[in-house]
Amino acid sequence: MVLDYRWLGIISLIIFVVAAGVPLLGEPLDWQDSVSRSWVRSRSRWLLVAVVMRTGTCISLVLWLIPRYHLPALTYGVIAVVYVISFAVIWVPMTDRPGQHSYWHGHFLGASALSTLAAVTMAIVVWYGVNVSNAARIACFVAMILAVSWPLLFFSPARRMFLLLESLIAFTISVAIMLLLVG
Repeated sequence: MVLDYRWLGIISLIIFVVAAGVPLLGEPLDWQDSVSRSWVRSRSRWLLVAVVMRTGTCISLVLWLIPRYHLPALTYGVIAVVYVISFAVIWVPMTDRPGQHSYWHGHFLGASALSTLAAVTMAIVVWYGVNVSNAARIACFVAMILAVSWPLLFFSPARRMFLLLESLIAFTISVAIMLLLVG
């Protein structure tokens, strides 16, 4: 039996979206808080889901998405770096509210790098992807724009809606990847 790496990625993304939303449903929402802080409250569940989701998604990207859309070899390196950094972010929890932590905090640095690398990956798909559907290309472009706007969450009045905007960035990246995997 041959494993369909496309479905591995789709299932992993569904797990991510559900896992990201579940911790937020159990408590009153503080729009100035972050998803990371809410995940710290159930660390063992978060670690299990994150490991499964990150590994499944990255395997799917490397073994199905990159060859499917004839993306440049650089994309393999970007995904490898994303995979390594994502585990660093998982192991260093964020216990402070956004803007109340050091900008040298490992979680902040890692999450900033992940958002930037997500934008780079989306840009690679937008500019170099072959036979990418219009819907997926538009979703990648929107995800790229939102991903590069991450500094606004810390250095502008947008931080008052941190949770909503952070979730929007993660959701649009997930939708873009899902459209690429379905396409």
